[in-house]
Amino acid sequence: MSTPKSSSPQNNNNSVKSPATDIVATQQDSNNLPSEPSIEQLLEALAGQVPTQSAEIEPLKTWKQDLQRLFQFLGDRRVLIAVMQPGTFALRYANAAFCRLAGWEETSLATQSTNGLYAETDITLLQMFEDGDGKTAEQLYRRHLLHWVFKQYYQIDIDGLRVLDEPVTASVKNPKHREPRFIEFWLGSEQLKITRIDSKINEFADIPLKLMPVTEREAWLMQPNQLENLAARLQLDNYRVEGLLLLEGFDVTVQEQIRRLTQLLIDRDSMLRPDKFERIDRCLRSLFNADGTLLLRLDGEQVQLLVAKDGQHLQPIIYSMYSLEASHFLKATAANQVWNVPDLRRECETECDRTLRKMGTRSMLLVPLVVKSVTREGCGQRVLGVVGLLCDRPNHFNGIDAQHAQETHSRFHCSPAASHPRAVYPHSQHPPRSRVAVRPRSRKAKLGTAPRNNRIC
Repeated sequence: MSTPKSSSPQNNNNSVKSPATDIVATQQDSNNLPSEPSIEQLLEALAGQVPTQSAEIEPLKTWKQDLQRLFQFLGDRRVLIAVMQPGTFALRYANAAFCRLAGWEETSLATQSTNGLYAETDITLLQMFEDGDGKTAEQLYRRHLLHWVFKQYYQIDIDGLRVLDEPVTASVKNPKHREPRFIEFWLGSEQLKITRIDSKINEFADIPLKLMPVTEREAWLMQPNQLENLAARLQLDNYRVEGLLLLEGFDVTVQEQIRRLTQLLIDRDSMLRPDKFERIDRCLRSLFNADGTLLLRLDGEQVQLLVAKDGQHLQPIIYSMYSLEASHFLKATAANQVWNVPDLRRECETECDRTLRKMGTRSMLLVPLVVKSVTREGCGQRVLGVVGLLCDRPNHFNGIDAQHAQETHSRFHCSPAASHPRAVYPHSQHPPRSRVAVRPRSRKAKLGTAPRNNRIC
């Protein structure tokens, strides 16, 4: 992308881009900065040199304190805020939430931003994005420039098309996390001043923009990819862009992880494929901060248990359906609800539970994979299996985890694609013809009934 010339001033008990070098955040960044006097010291020195103006200097001290409180207030918010130079995307300010998302808490950018100062660093916005998403940010910036070029040089106001209201979602590299984080953000360009250097260069000379009736022009601009194509025409070297660019956004890592996890679960490729199970494992452990994951697959009168613990995939274990009669897995499918097991040591009733306990598992969060099915007899439900989160600590999964698991369960249950047999079973196999049939024992839960204290509704 060409760079424009720019200048700017400095619950229950159980149920519930541009490529660039990476930034390694170290405290050394801020320690190596040259020592400069603070604003308070400068004001004190000024008062000493001009004693007759000390009364006028006091309001400046108050203003400095108020400004510092404002920066602290912005730093404590959940909303992500950053200020950057146009074109180069060099960051001049970033609040604490923004720095945390990118893993930049110990850089000079974070230190100076906390003190209410604009930073002079080599850190750019594009450095935080995964490959490919930096280009998305550049395209959004071009769209802003197109908005102001149309308004200033063609007297065409496209505010009514809401071209700048649509946020952009991008993946963020964070050196402290193996999996990417995600940000949804907008740009604010109201403070920019744009000047066309060579007035003879007109990127849209072949388009009769001013001759089009307003309604016809708006319909033309709203055609798919039309604005992106027009923005790509801008010769950025021919524009002087002054001022600062604002970024406002939110950390949407959890929402994006749930969306991607649901897509993996409903995808028609078998979850038993090693590469896919590994992706599911990574996504689950990242979302729930778990030590491992499991997949229980029903196959007639047998079940197959796959466990991934500490990044290692263990050999599948086969159990009979009868042996799982009192297990948490069948209780979860019977309730069709997210199922929380706070301490497996206290609720270890089956051979499968004891096997997991020997692996070090103390707490579990189970998500039943139950889909709607339509047969000649009418509508019903079909149990595909169970996905579970494992942790070596008791009482690990909390209400927030349960809420995320319930959202995943609801999306899977409502997805038409989830009912396809390939969602769980390999291409070479067919799903079991019979429904889950469990012979109930006395005083034990049947498949269709589950204790209320285990459900997460």
